[in-house]
Amino acid sequence: MTYVFTNGSQSLIEALVERIDSNKICYAEPVQKIDYLEKKWKIQSDKRKLEADLIINTLPPNLFANKVIVEPSFSTQLKTVCTKTHTWMSDSIKIGLELDSSYWRTKEIGLVLSQFGPATELHDHNRGANEEKTPLLVGFSHPGLFAQMEDRKEKTIEQLSLYFPQSKVLSYYEKDWQADPFTHHPYPEEVAPHQYNGHELLRKSYFNRQFYFGGTESAVVFPGYMEGAVARAIEVVAQL
Repeated sequence: MTYVFTNGSQSLIEALVERIDSNKICYAEPVQKIDYLEKKWKIQSDKRKLEADLIINTLPPNLFANKVIVEPSFSTQLKTVCTKTHTWMSDSIKIGLELDSSYWRTKEIGLVLSQFGPATELHDHNRGANEEKTPLLVGFSHPGLFAQMEDRKEKTIEQLSLYFPQSKVLSYYEKDWQADPFTHHPYPEEVAPHQYNGHELLRKSYFNRQFYFGGTESAVVFPGYMEGAVARAIEVVAQL
């Protein structure tokens, strides 16, 4: 069973923010270094220094290992696991197509899987409470060959016309997660989807139980997905 948020998944984040003092949330402040000194964490961002008793890291392990300096350093084994842990969908291109009609519903089609053209999968994004909104298909483009194509938009629309010739594309959107420095970092070598997700070294506590990996990649239940993030958060809180 899968679900769609009525107002998008961002509504989940907004609901959580409402329950936290906004003065305790620091935006646009990338952490550059963390130091464990005298049972305290010294945190250096690109704007200031902070001090904390506890760190729960929810960055993808590969991104964390390559972007944040840790002193004293983690073991070589743990760093290797981090850099080889796949960040699910970080090497994908997400696409959205706004259409003038939901032709596919008359054929009872809600999913397209394809090995032809840029779009490898497309989903009806207007299920349930969203059905009265502008018809929208959301999916993913293959991150390999098509990531380099300058005419990817045109090729995707051409591909869509083979499935839904009666529907006209009004707008095309895409997000290349490989180009997002706060999501993706190149791997030292090729990794498999979900590789090392839920690895035992990502589920341990470190530095006298004052550091945890709390992101979805460290979950054993639906790792890489939103469910994994929630499950791992509940688990870490229980441990604390």
